[in-house]
Amino acid sequence: MMYSKVMLIDDNDLDQFVNSTLLKKSGIVANTKGFVSAKEALDYLLTIEDEFPDLILLDIKMPEMSGFEFLDRFAEIPDSKRAGCRVYMLSSSNDLVDMQKASENPHVCGYINKPLDPRTIKNILCPKTNGK
Repeated sequence: MMYSKVMLIDDNDLDQFVNSTLLKKSGIVANTKGFVSAKEALDYLLTIEDEFPDLILLDIKMPEMSGFEFLDRFAEIPDSKRAGCRVYMLSSSNDLVDMQKASENPHVCGYINKPLDPRTIKNILCPKTNGK
């Protein structure tokens, strides 16, 4: 098991269910917690003390607060609290501007195009294969 706590932030319930199931079946994830709102996810992160996730999979295009707006606020969380947390953008957007913006964000480890699949989980999400 490589990740004990994974947060899925996506306004699509079906995507969350499928991604949670795939991650658990992969054997690299123990627990997932899903949020359909980036704002609710951020509020949760600001209130927890010692349950900070090891991995966050973040959609870009969501109502109320986008994935990029979430990242701006995520950066305000003290380094000591978010240390060791890996953030990947998981989006259906093929917009080069979105991809570039994600790659330039220091909190983003990578950009994954939906749908998530077992090969992506193995090749991208395993910590030993990605140095950021």
